[in-house]
Amino acid sequence: MSRPDTPLSSLPMIDEGEVQILAQAHGTPIRRHFDLDADLFMVAYRWREDVDRRAEVVFAIQHENGEILLHTKAWYQPTFYRLPSGGIGLDEGVEAALYREIAEETGLAVTPKRFLGLYTYDFHFGETQRSFASYVFHLTTLEAIP
Repeated sequence: MSRPDTPLSSLPMIDEGEVQILAQAHGTPIRRHFDLDADLFMVAYRWREDVDRRAEVVFAIQHENGEILLHTKAWYQPTFYRLPSGGIGLDEGVEAALYREIAEETGLAVTPKRFLGLYTYDFHFGETQRSFASYVFHLTTLEAIP
């Protein structure tokens, strides 16, 4: 049995009207869907009852010299780096979340180049399922990447 991904009072994981506005401003994204088997780590992360996000933003910030910002965290494996990302609040717009996360994680002034992708996932574990979405953007900066 599945539970709803977010409370009824929140915005949907994907609001097609919002996607159209983003596409008009930043380009039509590639859309892909993935069905994935969840492991115990994913179950601990995605099957929580205190859902605080409807989806995530993922952002590739590229400097004019071609460098792309990657980051790591203390609990990642030593050779693991990834694009920065962050949650979209239950009642937060995608673009607002994008700029909030960029400010929180990098502090860089950026220029949006393209809405690259909208990826949806159904994670399966036994008879249960959880869904999630990633909104992926390409941005540029003239500032030095930290």
